[in-house]
Amino acid sequence: MKKWITKSGLEILRLAGGMSKVFAIKKENRFLLIDTGRKSSRRALLHGINRIEDSGCSLAALILTHAHYDHTANIAAILANHKVPVIINQRDAVYLESGRSASIRGTVPVIRFLVKRLEKGFQLLAQYQPVKSNLQVDDELTLETLGFEEVDLLYTPGHTMGSQSIIVDHEVALVGDTMFGIVPRSIFPPFAQDVDLLVNSWSCLLKTGCSVFLPSHGSSNAREVVEKEYRKYQIRRVL
Repeated sequence: MKKWITKSGLEILRLAGGMSKVFAIKKENRFLLIDTGRKSSRRALLHGINRIEDSGCSLAALILTHAHYDHTANIAAILANHKVPVIINQRDAVYLESGRSASIRGTVPVIRFLVKRLEKGFQLLAQYQPVKSNLQVDDELTLETLGFEEVDLLYTPGHTMGSQSIIVDHEVALVGDTMFGIVPRSIFPPFAQDVDLLVNSWSCLLKTGCSVFLPSHGSSNAREVVEKEYRKYQIRRVL
């Protein structure tokens, strides 16, 4: 189980790997779950949750970076045994509560072509059991009421209109699909509803002071990589 530790002692744990990673933020005897992954990762995810609980921790809340099936597919399985609040940005809440994935758009021509051809089939395959959210976030929220005053939710739209990132101690950012980590030295995702908003969200993430950015797909991104990518795409937008 890969781990990152912040200056105040919060632990960020990767519970499930594969195509869609799931993270937990652990503080003393409580933890937050970030996303739930695909159905194929359910066994690994539940095993990871059990390992944390065996150490004496209890789940405090489930936070979703956005409402795509590869981040929401295991919510019902988790809530079956954990009566905890589900937190999502208000702009994506309608998808969660209807069991649908937010629409996708390709960021490069070939992906745009494929998405246009396969969108209807994708929406059928991307359904999941609907869940009602308990807390819908607007732009920002500090989770001090849950005992995690070091954790902030930050609105980072672009991949979807309701995408949000989780900022831990202004050191580590859990960014969902706001950036990828699959291609070395690149963070640009293949899908985004609004590329301009996406690039602007990178700027907002850099302003948090974080040095490590953990995407759901791929490996972690160092701050210097994000800064370089932000400058590159800013220039492209100007031109």
